[in-house]
Amino acid sequence: MPFRFKIDRSKISFGIKTVLGTLIFLPFLINASYARSKFSNRLYCLVQGNSARVYLMQEPATYKCADYLSTFNFEFRKRFIDLQQIDKNRKRGDDIEYRTNLYEAKRASILSLYDQIQTLKKTMEEFESSFLMRAQDYVSVRVLALRDNLTHELLRLQEELLAQYSPQKQKRLLQIETILDHLRIVQNTKDIDEFYNSLQQYLSLLNTLNLGK
Repeated sequence: MPFRFKIDRSKISFGIKTVLGTLIFLPFLINASYARSKFSNRLYCLVQGNSARVYLMQEPATYKCADYLSTFNFEFRKRFIDLQQIDKNRKRGDDIEYRTNLYEAKRASILSLYDQIQTLKKTMEEFESSFLMRAQDYVSVRVLALRDNLTHELLRLQEELLAQYSPQKQKRLLQIETILDHLRIVQNTKDIDEFYNSLQQYLSLLNTLNLGK
């Protein structure tokens, strides 16, 4: 059964089938195409009234969250233009009561749609924030020993370079410094796109150094 992480804005509740879901799908998300796509563009949503659910994988009746937002924003602009035209007609002075009722109905529909848009955005933000925290917890546990080993090697290289310069050792030192910089970003960033970009760079450099995983 596919991993599902949902947030229902009507109840503000989180649902994760298992914590292992994050561990299973974290490697799936780290691929070459990710650098060209924001995390939010990969999410699927199910919107029903004033509630919204967000999924990492597509499930029945779900659509890309980005497509939902695009459709909602288009409809919002369309309704606003209609509202402006209704207001102009209302100010002409004929059939004022009818046009005023029409104006209020259109205005109410715009406000309702605006609430839907904000609900969906908020739900996506909460999903991303919660998923990021779980991904960071997972990565932190995996890289703890390796980070310590890299730090020790970095200190050793610094001492050796002070005693005698070596281009190869200097290059390796810079690579390790870059890896540790990416690890700090991975562990501390609040932006999920930055998290995955740095994680991808970290894994690439780690492979280049042929270090333990």
